[in-house]
Amino acid sequence: MDVDDLAERVLTGTTLADKLAPWGDVSSQGTGRAVPRVPGRPPELALPEQHRKLPPVASARLETEAGRARVLHELANHELQAIELFAAALLRWPDAPAGFRRGLIANLADEQRHCRMYLARLEAAGGSVGDQPVSRFFWDTLGGIDDPTAFVAGLSLCFEQANLDFCQQWRVRFAEAGDLATAAVLQAVYDDEIRHVAHGLVWFSRWTEGDRVDAWADHLPHPLTPARGRGGRFDAEGRLRAGFTPGEVDALRVRGGSRGRPGRAVWFDAGIEDVLADGRRSPMATALNADLATLPMFLLKAEDVVVAPRPSTGFLARLADAGFEIPRFAPSLAELGAHPVAAIEPWGPCPSPLHVGEAPVRTARIEWNPAWAALSSKAETVRRARGFVGHPSVVAELGEVWTEPGDPGTGPWVLKAPFSTSGSRRMRGDGPLTKAQRTWLDRQLAAHGEVVWQPWYTRVVDVSVHVTVGERVRIDGITRFETSRTGAFEGTWLGSWVQGLPESVRRGVHGDGSAAHAVQPVLEQAATAAGEWARSLGLFGPLSIDAAVVDTPDGLRVHPWLETNARLTLGRVALALRARVHPRASARWRVERANEPRARELREAPPPELRDGRIVQGVLATTDPEASTALLTWLDVG
Repeated sequence: MDVDDLAERVLTGTTLADKLAPWGDVSSQGTGRAVPRVPGRPPELALPEQHRKLPPVASARLETEAGRARVLHELANHELQAIELFAAALLRWPDAPAGFRRGLIANLADEQRHCRMYLARLEAAGGSVGDQPVSRFFWDTLGGIDDPTAFVAGLSLCFEQANLDFCQQWRVRFAEAGDLATAAVLQAVYDDEIRHVAHGLVWFSRWTEGDRVDAWADHLPHPLTPARGRGGRFDAEGRLRAGFTPGEVDALRVRGGSRGRPGRAVWFDAGIEDVLADGRRSPMATALNADLATLPMFLLKAEDVVVAPRPSTGFLARLADAGFEIPRFAPSLAELGAHPVAAIEPWGPCPSPLHVGEAPVRTARIEWNPAWAALSSKAETVRRARGFVGHPSVVAELGEVWTEPGDPGTGPWVLKAPFSTSGSRRMRGDGPLTKAQRTWLDRQLAAHGEVVWQPWYTRVVDVSVHVTVGERVRIDGITRFETSRTGAFEGTWLGSWVQGLPESVRRGVHGDGSAAHAVQPVLEQAATAAGEWARSLGLFGPLSIDAAVVDTPDGLRVHPWLETNARLTLGRVALALRARVHPRASARWRVERANEPRARELREAPPPELRDGRIVQGVLATTDPEASTALLTWLDVG
């Protein structure tokens, strides 16, 4: 039987004997034949109307025979689809180089052996062929490809490259479950996959020019993207053995791209309150925008875009190794590239366009409504908070809104301009105003018509409550943060907001009750009231309020609603970071002035220790130490 007959039997046969028929020493020369729309299959393995995904590693119960059988059945079907795709390639491209076709035959024979091994392990686990439904995604994606370069990009350099990661993941999981025989099968499949990726890389390199990773991304057939070319545990060693260079391996590790879902573009903007105050962003906000521009990446997925210069590959590689999904980056919205996004979203609504790149860009999602400015006004928040009925321990005296000069009287105090933020546009004092303080007050009153006066209490705990305003107000979480003496944000505790608080603080706030039990409902009520306020003004999306436990002459009290932030916040980023930290680990997200010793420590730090795919120990930069000039941000776990 010649190569065409064998390939056709494999592709159109309706028994497993046809699919797994041995090839022996067959010549690679053929004349080619038509490829059917779908391959033949035994009735029990007939391709469904829609593909079915393999169970996630974290959810597959391999300690049970049923769990192992479910996974093995799908792995066998993956191999079966690869067999059919290689047979289709032999029929479709009879004039391809002989070396390429010999590689296809060798790979097909390997896939047949893999399928036999998986089927044997399936039987040992008490399963049978046809017990589970099968997916058809591989065939649907590549079965109709008429370009061998795109075929290699999709099969060898995407599906088989990803299988380097998946083989190792499943090998470890089966070994942990005590199934060492299946773990050995997965190791054998892994070793063969390295050769398959190498075969594809050799021929892809001959058929394309320029940067191989870029060329691969360009040749991937829809809906495949580079994100499909890797699994959850990135295997650098296997890719190096397959022929990728170290630089290419780093690029593969962090290459973003959609898995078929429409994305969104988001940019960071620290200057929203500046624009509300006087129509322009301050030099400080401009510096923060430069250093913190990439932080939206922790809120996004691979299909999304951060409107910011792309960080260094080394920085992104360390994040990818720690389990973070890497989105795309674009210096400006005009440079989003060939993959359009479904939504363009700012950090928050703003009356002035943000200059992204060289041109001002207005959001396509939110048209500014002047009524929304009230949400960011400290003065309006004081008025709203006064009407909020909360817990008996809530401090009612939130301060006053001044519309004309006056003396605060005795005791420490703070004056805030309506749109002050992170320690800016505010003045601290004790007792009557000095000449300099009165000048500042006169200037703020002339510019804004009002300022907020509040007693200066020692803050014991600072928290933010995060909500999403939609058809209803949804509570997303609470973060506990730290500030400098001037009120500038310095970092966030990751975990429960009461984690590590002294028992005396909990008792002082609410007697013998639990901090979370007694105070959290009050905080959530206040945040819900703020969200309903935003909804009444027609503003939907993320919103956060700041609250505090303060030390007063009468003891510890709770301010449940000090400030309103109708935008994304650094606390929202902290919530996303929390999801990557193991629940039993203690962690803090730190923001500090950039300095070379800390930057060097972060660049040279060993990879964080992971358990169950989440970080349990280590330090990790969350903004690029190579590019930071004013601020560094980093994660400190354990």
